[in-house]
Order: sequence, then C-alpha cells, then structure tokens
Amino acid sequence: MLRAARVLAHRQIPIVGVNQGKLGFLTRIEGDRLKSKLSQLIAGQFRLESRLMLQVQFPAAQQQSSLPQTTTPVLALNDVVVKNTNPCQMGSIEVRINDTPIAVYDADGVIVATPTGSTAYTLSAGGPVISPEVSAIVITPICPHSLSAKPVVVPADKHITLRATNINSRPLVVAMDGQEYGFLSPNDELCIVQAPIPIQFVALEPDEENFYLLLQRKLHWGMNPRWKSADQKS
Repeated sequence: MLRAARVLAHRQIPIVGVNQGKLGFLTRIEGDRLKSKLSQLIAGQFRLESRLMLQVQFPAAQQQSSLPQTTTPVLALNDVVVKNTNPCQMGSIEVRINDTPIAVYDADGVIVATPTGSTAYTLSAGGPVISPEVSAIVITPICPHSLSAKPVVVPADKHITLRATNINSRPLVVAMDGQEYGFLSPNDELCIVQAPIPIQFVALEPDEENFYLLLQRKLHWGMNPRWKSADQKS
C-alpha cells in the first residue's frame, strides 16, 4: 500500500487495498469479502478520500543508497525516519521549522509523520494519534535523552528541516515509509514539506471507514481490558 501510494500519487489514481495480513489498518477490503467489494467498486458505490503525503528533498545525490542517484524529491505516505546507523549509539539531529530552530535531539532518531502515519511508527514512539481529516504533521523524537523532549504537531504547510549535527560520527540513515532510504552526512540537511498532490483512497462503507471505529477494531483504542474479560465470561 505504501509503495503503491508513492508510485500512483502523481498520476492521481485512487487506490484500495486487500488485507492479506494480520492488521491491515490501511487496507479497506478483507480477503474473504473481496468478491462482494469488487462488485461494489464496479458499480461505483464508493467515495474518494484524500490523504496528505510528505515530499522529501535530499541535499545531493546519495551514495551507497537504494535511492536513484538524483536530487528529485521522494514521496512518503506514512513517515520519514532519520536514525543513527549504529543502533547502539545516539544521533544528534537539529530540527527547524520554517528556518526557526526548535530543538536539537540527542536521540535514537526523529520521525516526521503524516496523520496517516500517526498510527504507525510514531505511535510506538509515544506520538499522538491524528485524524486523517486534520492537515498537520507530527515530529516525534525516538527515545530522546531528555525529559523535556516531546512530540510536536505543526501545520502541514510548514517547512521542516532536519540536520545531522554529529560532526565526528557516521552518517544518519533516512527511510521513507520504512522502505526507500538514503544517508545524511554531518551538517547535511533534509527538507520535508507537504507534497503538492495528495493520494486518493477508495472508501467503501461509512461504518467501516470511520477512523475512530478503525482504531477500536484494529488497535483496541480506548478499550478497557476488563470489558473483554467480562464479555468472554458471558
């Protein structure tokens, strides 16, 4: 789903996923209901839902990278993650918003996520859940060595710059949606902005597409474990 979103966003081709795994938070069709849902799609019984994407600009052509050797911006639907290449050491990452320095995180890394990605890696790192209807970006430090370093939510039209400040360390690794990656050498800057074109998701049934019901069903959000125990006994 994440790769398809990056490939199809510029073409404005709507996408819908079929859940063949366990969680399937973004996939809207369960495998055992594929036939009926395809009939619904063919009949035009659906609506389109726009999702914000991120556009990532690397400072220069990256060496030793899976990215093409070009400075062409790369898209991300969930998140952009910058981490130390050595998992046993912290990285030092400066974060600027519209050229205003807001923090230098001594941490395992930093996650810049969309509302769609707020239920992915950044959620595990203590970030907030953001409804996909909200036009915002969340910046979450990963295991920061500070009691005051907390996630921050900013308007989606802000320009976010990450700079590697580890002068004597190895480069930082950069991942988009956990797949494509590049590297940031000391003092290199990574620019992240809202992509000019959103991705279109196919939404089929109102109840199944309700974001808050999805949170309850897929992530057990706001559910008291004692209720489940009581239901099992009854």
